[in-house]
Amino acid sequence: MPTKNYYQIITGAKWIIIIVIVFIGALYLQESSTPQAFKTHSSEALQRWMIKFSIAKAETPKRIPNAIFYNQDGKSISLTKYQGKEIMIVVWATWCGPCREEMPYLNTIMPELALQGIELLPISVDTGGAADIKKFYNSLDIERLPILFDSGIDLLEALEIGPIPTIIIVNDKGYELGRRIGKVPGFN
Repeated sequence: MPTKNYYQIITGAKWIIIIVIVFIGALYLQESSTPQAFKTHSSEALQRWMIKFSIAKAETPKRIPNAIFYNQDGKSISLTKYQGKEIMIVVWATWCGPCREEMPYLNTIMPELALQGIELLPISVDTGGAADIKKFYNSLDIERLPILFDSGIDLLEALEIGPIPTIIIVNDKGYELGRRIGKVPGFN
């Protein structure tokens, strides 16, 4: 017949097993609830651009909404079209002083970004649409940047844009990794 100590040892061992199982379960739940954006690293190139533009990583990356904008022909484009690609969204306007300074620089780095597999989307929020952007590009000899715009407030609301310029970095899984609001340091 087992002794009292034997029952105490068995009871203690059961509690240890239960605690270990609960701990392992908690670790599993934490891992499974981690957004895919955390599990998917951005490319080294995208990380370098985030550092260069002083863009802090988002504490909790969130999926980019299915925002709509337009190209120079007025054709609608959805951000979901870029799923599977790393993108840098720059929300700007022709009347914005810091934007006027940054757009020529973006024009010069466009080929470098493309070589690194990063799609640059400079989306203007000018109400005049493509005509205003084309005039602006011509005045600053900007030849490489696409003419993209949203002359309403749909894009601003969908991306939760306040002040401009705003740069948003998105990984290939469609998660916003970070954003910078305002002028990038170092532009004169």
